Amino acid sequence: MNASGANEHPYADRSPPTPIHPKLAETSPLMDVAGLGLPHLKAGQRPAHMLPSYHSVSHSGPDLVQRHFNPLYKSVNIWLILATQNFSHANQTPNYTHHLIFAAIPIGATAAGFDESSDDPISSTFTFGYSTADIEGAIDLTTKTFDIESDISLGENVNVDVSFGFSKTDIDVGGFELGAELISLGIDPSYHFGNGGYIGAYYRSGDLDVAITGLPINFGIDTHSVGLFGGYESGPLWAEAFFGKSDSDPSLGDVDIRDVGASFSYDVSPDMEVFGHIANTHLEGGGDDLDLTLLGLGAEYRTGNGLAFYGSLGRLNTGGSLVAGGDLYANQATIGATYAMQTSIPAVVSLEFTKTELALDGLLGIDTADIDSVSVGLTIPVGSNAKGKPLNSSTQTARGASRSAISGALATLR
Repeated sequence: MNASGANEHPYADRSPPTPIHPKLAETSPLMDVAGLGLPHLKAGQRPAHMLPSYHSVSHSGPDLVQRHFNPLYKSVNIWLILATQNFSHANQTPNYTHHLIFAAIPIGATAAGFDESSDDPISSTFTFGYSTADIEGAIDLTTKTFDIESDISLGENVNVDVSFGFSKTDIDVGGFELGAELISLGIDPSYHFGNGGYIGAYYRSGDLDVAITGLPINFGIDTHSVGLFGGYESGPLWAEAFFGKSDSDPSLGDVDIRDVGASFSYDVSPDMEVFGHIANTHLEGGGDDLDLTLLGLGAEYRTGNGLAFYGSLGRLNTGGSLVAGGDLYANQATIGATYAMQTSIPAVVSLEFTKTELALDGLLGIDTADIDSVSVGLTIPVGSNAKGKPLNSSTQTARGASRSAISGALATLR
């Protein structure tokens, strides 16, 4: 976890506000507004193993971040157990038993004024989200989401990123109601070299259940993805590539599913960041194939007073023998803003607008359809390496959060 280089931050020469212990101010990990500090890093430095955008709290000035996070450095690690739950929908049988998830959450236990700074071995980000969407004025969707991402340090060179998400969507089609629940889990262990490079492996799973309200009719599908990734971060640049395979339950038979992609982020200035992502999922079996390519490009601008504006453009292209001669694609545009509230508990509120254009070329009797959605979120970063980005944002895909074109496209519609 050694820093590969240092960037002189524009706020580095600003005296920290009181009450901050002088010894803490000398090595404060959060003097860098990216929120990526480790012990013994000077102001403005970044550890090479952390991502500058996907793992960052880069929306506010240092004074605000220090007031919120410094009391959390000396923390007690409290384990939050999201225990196994039995979801029993009305008139549904059998009950569904979902994942048992353990998320390590450091909770602040002492006030400012301690003698030394320390880096939290576990940092977590929580986002509570709510969104509404309208499809051509005929279909209404209401979605509630809860997401957790944790960064776990297991020594100087080993990190494990753990993510968990739950979303519940109510779908109203002219009075005909359906419900959908999606549970996702991700585990990404990685090894970091001293020159800014790193390698790792990933596991992702998704559990989708759909039910017709008031009827004993339901269906579901589970997906699993495994693969390898490698990346490099130095100064303002971060880049990563991955390769893996996916399967499903129920199985698609002899269909082979391959995933490949890459992501990047670059700090154009201390207040401006650009990021992008490309993922390709190829399905092949029985003499046919389907090719899905997801593209995303975005940017974020931070005003320095806790307010940040961001946006992204995305496109999903299709190809292969299954859509030969067809013109199926989707375009998406997202704009949003976040604000770091100046309260005793670190919290970031977000508001986001997304428009998606679907071209289905007669599939299901539909040529084109527009989806307009509005989402809000409350994000709580806990720990010195936590990030303050809303995890329910459609821009998460453009930031490289997905390892599959299919899961990435579905995530943008939450």
